[in-house]
Amino acid sequence: MQHSLSPLVLILILASLTFTAGTKSLASEEEYAPIPELNYHPPKDTNNPSIFDEVRLHAGAAFLNSYQNVPIGQGQRVQGGMRGIQFNFGIDLFNPKWILQGALFSLPQATLGNAQISSNGFELSLLYETSIYEEVTLHGGLGIESRNYGIRSPLGDDSMASGASVLVTGLDYWPAPFISAGLELSGHLPLASGDDPSSVDLGIRLNGHF
Repeated sequence: MQHSLSPLVLILILASLTFTAGTKSLASEEEYAPIPELNYHPPKDTNNPSIFDEVRLHAGAAFLNSYQNVPIGQGQRVQGGMRGIQFNFGIDLFNPKWILQGALFSLPQATLGNAQISSNGFELSLLYETSIYEEVTLHGGLGIESRNYGIRSPLGDDSMASGASVLVTGLDYWPAPFISAGLELSGHLPLASGDDPSSVDLGIRLNGHF
């Protein structure tokens, strides 16, 4: 019996050792395996883009031709053309078709009638822009403007600050997605009912879009 039991005992001992080693190996893997939550990176939701993905910045300059109607005192007015420059900057209002635009402009001194006139100021406008043909867009909007006028004539110095409402429309051609060039027509009507300047401006502008 002893000789017949020895192989069986040996088999049982080897099986026991194998099971014990396998159990330790599994326990070691469970102990040092990384925690899934620490390595989890949620996938980006491409179906719900952020509203900020569509926001563009705009900046540019324009050469202005302005037809002015300016009071010079004692009920008299002068009319005529002036030239200047405008720098504009804007941002989309969470939609590429709606743009909030600010502009700084300067019209250096020019002679209108018997008066020396100059003007500068700041304009804030809300614009709506839409495509009308391939690379051509049309924009229009409303705004307000703060202007300073230097007015000197034989009647004296009648310099003033003046506010105006602004009506804007224009066309732009886009040779590339980041640049446009075009024309802009704007009317400037006095906010006050008093004797304030009014004007119509035509701008040739070049803008960058980022």
